[in-house]
Amino acid sequence: MRCPVWLVVGAAVLAAVAGALARQRLTGGALQRLQQLRRLRRLREQRQRRLEADHQTSVEPDVLELEAGAEVPLALSNVAALVAPATPTPPAGRPVAPAPGFSALSPATQPPQLPTAPTLGPASRSNLTYLVQRLEHSTERPSVSTTPEPGVEGQLRVSGGRGPFEGNVEIFHDGRWGYICDDEWDMAEAEIACQQLGYQTAQKPTHDGFYGHPEGEISFWMDNMYCLGNERRLSQCRFDGWAQHDCAPSELAGVSCRGQLEDAKATKAPALTTAEPAVPKTSLWHTTKGRLKVRLRGGRVPSEGRLELKIGDDDWGLVCGDGWSMLTANVACRTLGLGYAAAALQTGFFGGNGSTKVMSGLECIGNESVLINCRHDEQLFCPGDPQTNIATVVCQPEMADLVPDHEAMMQSAYLEDRQLFYLQCAMEENCLAASAYRIRKENADWHVMPRRLLRFTTKVANRGSAAFRPLLPKEAWEWHACHMHYHSMEVFSTYEVIDDSGRRVAEGHKASFCLEDSSCSAGVEPGFSCANFGDQGISVGCADSYAHNIDCQWLDVTDIDPGRYRLRVVINGEYKVGEQSWENNAVTCDFNYQTTVGTVTNCHLGRP
Repeated sequence: MRCPVWLVVGAAVLAAVAGALARQRLTGGALQRLQQLRRLRRLREQRQRRLEADHQTSVEPDVLELEAGAEVPLALSNVAALVAPATPTPPAGRPVAPAPGFSALSPATQPPQLPTAPTLGPASRSNLTYLVQRLEHSTERPSVSTTPEPGVEGQLRVSGGRGPFEGNVEIFHDGRWGYICDDEWDMAEAEIACQQLGYQTAQKPTHDGFYGHPEGEISFWMDNMYCLGNERRLSQCRFDGWAQHDCAPSELAGVSCRGQLEDAKATKAPALTTAEPAVPKTSLWHTTKGRLKVRLRGGRVPSEGRLELKIGDDDWGLVCGDGWSMLTANVACRTLGLGYAAAALQTGFFGGNGSTKVMSGLECIGNESVLINCRHDEQLFCPGDPQTNIATVVCQPEMADLVPDHEAMMQSAYLEDRQLFYLQCAMEENCLAASAYRIRKENADWHVMPRRLLRFTTKVANRGSAAFRPLLPKEAWEWHACHMHYHSMEVFSTYEVIDDSGRRVAEGHKASFCLEDSSCSAGVEPGFSCANFGDQGISVGCADSYAHNIDCQWLDVTDIDPGRYRLRVVINGEYKVGEQSWENNAVTCDFNYQTTVGTVTNCHLGRP
């Protein structure tokens, strides 16, 4: 049966139309892919030119890096389809790792900082393949934010201070700003922060939200910072991990800087310009002319409450909570005849929210007999929420007093060379120098590389009138599989080696402690034990001992040259747990380091 003519003609027309549409789709898709490749190449070339103009280290010309604020022109599926035919097989022994710090693909958020990848000439295929592999293997999937706050990954800023040279430190990560916890925050971290902010040096690190407490919920990005001093950015230092912390909202780290740089992007150390003046302080005795009254109000018992001062014939007023510490609170309790400070708080819990503040920056060394011997800010400056930024204290008549045994340190000190294979658990606790972590990352034979360790025993006795207990409650303790016990304190003791110029050349710490009664005086029964999730602490008349052969009980001195140094060990140096006095919490010794022998001599006690 023959087909009608109109049917044959219609089929031919439909075939022609379909072919034209297919050719158009093919041509359009190829053109689109070509345009996308050109856009990516332009982004890469712009990045290279900018880096060369800023005198920074050049990147490989074939490594794709996305600028902050740059639009990602291709969806992940399109990029994968585009390079699939020419995707090279990754070299053996080079597995693709997750991209660190990768936050979002939003145009206004910081893109991933990609490490150098192997390239295949000027073509962009290998770069696109590397991007796809990074995205597909990232452990932190990008989250799109429609209204992200402005910032660049790892950027710092300060808030609450009197200018850009001081304030609580904030860091930008994952599309938003967050704070840094003050655990282990000291001069080494402050120096890096000030240099990144564009200043020559740090005047001082601050703790406990010295520059005020912001309203609302506080987000912490970093905790337990550990900088060696050669880092260019805080994000290059070691810490517990992004958003990994156990910090109270009051534990804000801050900094006061001086000496603004002429060019913060300069590769050479620029000249020091006009330094920012230190916050002027004056003697409380000078301000009051000897006429000062002190009291506590609003507490549940007479030994706690908000601190109020009466200067001369003026009305009673509050003390600003900025910088309020255990050292100053101890002197306040001593002035009132209430014993010792068990807690130094910045809170409106004890009332007084409508009262006038008459003083800020109250600061004591800790050994003053009365509060009038301390210092304060010449001009009242109390940032943060006025309803809650109030200095309060809890006093108690009995308190622990820890004293390290310097004789045990001298008798037990020696050098040991140990391979990294046996130090993997210690590396989790940041107990080795930074070079050990670089070796593990870059050297395939890292496990046989030796480290030189200065080992010594620390024995800490409680000679006070009350038991010493950890700051964290028992439900907040963390189980550590390597050490097979619960850690009750983040930082209990710190170790450092100092050269003749006062520069710290080696640093260590017992970052996670288990406190127990290792030995007790005659007639004293041990009351604390780490085993079986037992209660931790140090009883009066007992001592906690960490022998020289215990993990992390050392200083990594691999990277320092033989010579004469000072060894310094500090106990409870962050003043987080109350004591009768901190005048005996530090041990300073002479450390004579020879090629194969290290001796520790002439140790004496002092304050941190």
